[in-house]
Parts: sequence; structure tokens; C-alpha cells
Amino acid sequence: MSVNPEEIRQRAVEVEKRKFQRLEEERERRTKVTLKEEDAETLRKKAEAKEARKAVVKVHDMREMKRSVIEERDASLTRLKERNLDDINSGRVDDLLVFAEAVAEASYHLQVRSQLPLAQSNRPASIGLRDATARFLKDRNWEDTGKLKTQALDIRNPLLTTIEVIQQEQPNADEQREKFGLFVHDSMGLVKRVDAYLAQLEQFLSTAADLAAVNDVSGILPDTADGEKTDPESMSLDELVAEAAALEQEMAGDFAEMRASEMAQIEGSSFDEAMAKIAGAMAGSMQERSGENASASDKSEASSAAGQTSASPTVGDLQAFREAQASKTHEVTGRWTKAMNMAEQAKSIGSQYQIGRSAGDFQSGGTGVSAGSSKGKSEGGAGTQGGDSSKSSRSDLGGGGTAFRSASGNSDELKGLRTRVPVSTIKAKALPGRRFRKDSTRQGWLFIDTWYVIGPWENDGRLDYETTHPPEVTIDLDAEYNDGKTVASDGGARHPLKWRFVQSDIMRITPPNEQPRSTYYAYTEVYFEEEAEMLVAIATDDAARMWVNDKLVWEDQGQSAWNLDEGFRVIRFKKGFNKFLARIENSPTLCEFSVLLCPPDEVAK
Repeated sequence: MSVNPEEIRQRAVEVEKRKFQRLEEERERRTKVTLKEEDAETLRKKAEAKEARKAVVKVHDMREMKRSVIEERDASLTRLKERNLDDINSGRVDDLLVFAEAVAEASYHLQVRSQLPLAQSNRPASIGLRDATARFLKDRNWEDTGKLKTQALDIRNPLLTTIEVIQQEQPNADEQREKFGLFVHDSMGLVKRVDAYLAQLEQFLSTAADLAAVNDVSGILPDTADGEKTDPESMSLDELVAEAAALEQEMAGDFAEMRASEMAQIEGSSFDEAMAKIAGAMAGSMQERSGENASASDKSEASSAAGQTSASPTVGDLQAFREAQASKTHEVTGRWTKAMNMAEQAKSIGSQYQIGRSAGDFQSGGTGVSAGSSKGKSEGGAGTQGGDSSKSSRSDLGGGGTAFRSASGNSDELKGLRTRVPVSTIKAKALPGRRFRKDSTRQGWLFIDTWYVIGPWENDGRLDYETTHPPEVTIDLDAEYNDGKTVASDGGARHPLKWRFVQSDIMRITPPNEQPRSTYYAYTEVYFEEEAEMLVAIATDDAARMWVNDKLVWEDQGQSAWNLDEGFRVIRFKKGFNKFLARIENSPTLCEFSVLLCPPDEVAK
């Protein structure tokens, strides 16, 4: 007897199909079975009560979460109100000194390349400005900003007057160079650097009146009393759904105020200025949330009538009613999840926050020495070799230096000492990962290979960090935003922006749906077995900002191709998970970024 495997397979499929059909028919017959009205009503009440018990727990939790967020918000607003001039100005100290050094350097080029008397006299004046700036930053006598401004203008204004006279006498650029050499060109460079210095100086607050205006929170600090509300135990399921929606919306407002307060403290700005940024970022999501609330209300009304008919109720009607009640509980759970996310972030910010940016939190390559040394080793990395000395420069000022100060020893010992970072070695040997542990056998550079990425938002080809988007307010990996620029392939409505998981086996990460003139955000978490200090290399195409544990540690200005040596930071990471958030600005074509970490003592070997 011969056996046909294909025939056996076909018979098995038919048997399975008939079995499925019988089950469907049986299920259909059961749904049409009628119930006594009193029995159906009893079962409906049990189903609603069962779902209501679940929702009651979530609403209780959300009320506690809301109180927690209010406490953190009020504490943050109180810190904002109590800021002093040092708190606000400290974050600008390093940048002002860099601008002063740039003025002195530009004056040197002018002096050696032009013999005009003004070119010679500007050199000592620029050195005097640099030294006065150093004293100003050391003494923290903020009222002296007026004196520094006068010194800077005494350098700038004579140059502009002389340039204007030369250009009137010699309109032709070639004739200017023949007669005056590079005086006009170098003077314009010096004027540009003085203007940058003055712009930074304008950000310093110098008087108590300035401080009072920036710290003003009158009418902002709200009452913490939540008032007596109906006990959730006595609410119906529909009332619980409405309560959860209201609590989530109220918490979103409280959390936005806290984030604005925190942003104002980091940037040294007023609450109103920060809140304007936050409000702009949340506008799309708040509109979406309002739409969700309205939609949820419509669903609740529709589901309230589900399973209730004028004719004799059936088993199918009862099933529909149960599903409708379960969907309400699911909606409450969704809002509870968003509330928990906000509460956890508020708690994290409140426990870690320190007023202003401190050199102890992060340092730019070559601008300072960080105490302590790294104890961590990268899970996935390779050793690197040191090199010779080198100058370093700040990437956010247009530099691309590959050097940083060693993280061990004291400042006297390290004066003038630099460690060259071997870029070619990093590219060849860096390995992927997101965990650091002390006893790892693999040491050296690690590139972060796993991110959640969202975008694009329109940036109109301009670098405008003043325009903020929802990820800068809160990280909600389940959120969707309708204010992005992606449109349907048929030219119809925009697709909502969602977080997308990206994992790469190369160090350069390209956002999904890469588009020109766009803004993207990338989020990840890196785990440290214990507190550790790391050298962090950040590279982007084009500009970018990077936050670590809600602190701004990197900012790049202008268009630039991806370069591994764009900038380095020495950052101290806490034990456990550390949050990374990057904002990447793409202008003409390519968009990519990378973040690498290595213990400083491994680089210095």
C-alpha cells in the first residue's frame, strides 16, 4: 500500500478546518442564547464591578502620583525663587573665559600681521580684557560687568572706525591689502570675537534688580492643596474613566511647570521664558490629548449602552458589555502608565538636581581638570594607546580638537599637559554595548549601539534650539505626536511620529526615515555597576545637543560632517542606569550621530 504524504497533509488540513468551523458555529449558537433580564442585569453589574475594582486602584495611585509631582514641582519652583547671582551666572563662567581667550588670540594675529599703531595697541588691551575677565570670574563681583563691557568696547569701536575710514579711502579690497596689508581682514575677525564676548557678557546678571526679575514666580507658585474629592470607591466605572483622564491632564500641566522650572535653573533664565519653550513643545501633544479625551468620552457613552437591548438579552450582548467595560479599564491603565512615567521622571529630577551647571558635572575637552578617576571598565571595548601633546578646542565654538585633560592628578601637575586621543585606534577597536562593570576583562572604548529614535520635526534648515519639541519635556516611549513633518505616500494626512527602536553594529547611527531640514531625538540608558567617571566622545552630522541625566553636557553649533573627534567631555555617571537624550539637527543631506565612552585612565595609558 502506497502512502501519499501530500494527501495526508490535505486531509489533516480539512479535519482542522471542519473542527474550527464547528467551534465557530457552536460559539455563534451560544451568543444567541437568551437570558432572563434579571440574570443579565446581575451579570452586567458583576462585570462592571469587577472592572471598577481594577480602575479604583489605578485612580488611587494616580492621585498619589499627582501629589508627588506637585511636591517636586513646588520644591523646584522654590529653588528657582531662591537663586542667587552665583547660581545663575556660574553656568556661563567657562564660556566667557573662552571668548576672552579668543579675543586675545585674534589680537595677536592682528599684531604680528600689521604694523599699524592701532594693531599694536590692541594687543595689550586684549590681554588686559582677558586678565580682567579671569579676575572677574574668580572674584564673582558681578557688578563689574559694566567695566568689562567698557574695556571690550574700547577695543572694538576704534577698530570699526578705522576700518570704515580705510574702506571709504580705498573701496577696492586689493588696494586695501596693498596699502594696509591684512589689517582690515584681521580687524574684522577681532571685532567678531569681541561681539561674541559682549553677547556672552550680556547674559550675566549684575544687580539684585536683575535677579529679582529673573527669579519672579509671583502668581506661578500654586497651592499644593488638592482639595477633597469623591472617594473612588463610590464612583462608577465611567466616573473613574473621567477621573483618570482629568488626573492625567492635570499632572501633565504640573509636570510641565516642573520641567520649565528645571530648564530655567539650568539655563539661568526666567520661568516664563522656559515655560514658553515647554508650552511650544507640548502644544501638539496637548492637542492630541484633548482629542483623546473627547474620543474616550464618546467611547464611554457608546460602551455604556453596549450589551443592553430592549429585546431579551443574549449571551452575545453580555459578552459585548463585558468587552466594553474591559476597554474602559484599559483606558484607565493607559493613563495610569503615562502618569507613572511623569511621576518617576519628576522624582528623578528632584533627587538629582543641582542649581546651575557645575564643572564637577561635566567639562569640555581641555578646559579643566576633574577630580577622581574611573573605576569602571567597559563591557565591550579595547585598549588604546596614548600619543603626543596637542592643543584642544571647544567644538561648540567651531573647533575640532582631539585632546582632553587627564582626569587624574591636580591642576598644578597637569598645567599644559594633554593626552592625544587616537581616533584611528578608536574606530578600529571600539565595541558596542550599554553596560559597564568593574571586573570586565574587556577595557577601552565602547560605542552605544542601542537607541530609541523619533522624528522628523521640521527645522526649516535653521539651527534654532529655542524651538523645543515634546521629547525635551518628557520621555514617553509609547507616545505619538502629530506635529511632525512625515506625510503619507499618497500625499494625505501626516503619519504620527513614534519612537522607533534602533540597534546598530557600527558606531554611527542614522535615524529611520532620514530627511533633510529635520530635527530628531534619540534616547537610551547606560548601566554602570558603580559610580564612574568616563571620557565621552560625541560626534554628529550636523549640529546636536546632548543631555545626560537631564543635564546639558554638549552643544554643537553650525553644519559639520561627522567626525569622531568633534568633542570630548569628562562626565561622572551614577551607579545604576544613566539617561542619554540627544537632539540631532540635520540640514542638507546626511544625518548621523555617535556616542562613545571610555575610562580616562585607559586612554592615558
